Amino acid sequence: MGSDTVTESDLLELGQIARENVRTTHGRIIHNCWYVVNELQDLLVDQYELNTEQYANRHVLVNGEHKHHILVIHGSLVDGFHPQNEVWVDPSFDQFCDENYVSAEDKTGVHDNVTVTFCSRDELDDIRVLRADDDRRTQYTIPTGYKTLL
Repeated sequence: MGSDTVTESDLLELGQIARENVRTTHGRIIHNCWYVVNELQDLLVDQYELNTEQYANRHVLVNGEHKHHILVIHGSLVDGFHPQNEVWVDPSFDQFCDENYVSAEDKTGVHDNVTVTFCSRDELDDIRVLRADDDRRTQYTIPTGYKTLL
């Protein structure tokens, strides 16, 4: 860290710091994705002096069902990414694991679970940095009405 452009490594490092800060404050990552994204964007703003047109905390659906938040950054700010694409950073994807899963029918009154799962926690990335052509982006849907950064 310390240059004018953000690297993928910086995003992963700052994402881990954001996760730890939220875990310390809120006791968990699950259902605190909004806080993790906000913490990550605050860290990025402090380190790289980003302006509000260069990033956004976006509400998304994961596999069309589970409400979630990711950080979207303008590609021109991230080293090695296409300047005309958005970079999606999901700093809490690992919450969508078998260990946290409960079906939507069984979710009533259960706050500490998700209704979408992909596999066991040790098989999932803690933090995802997704390029525009990353196939994993198909697992996310940005609801209509949200404008893109570009």
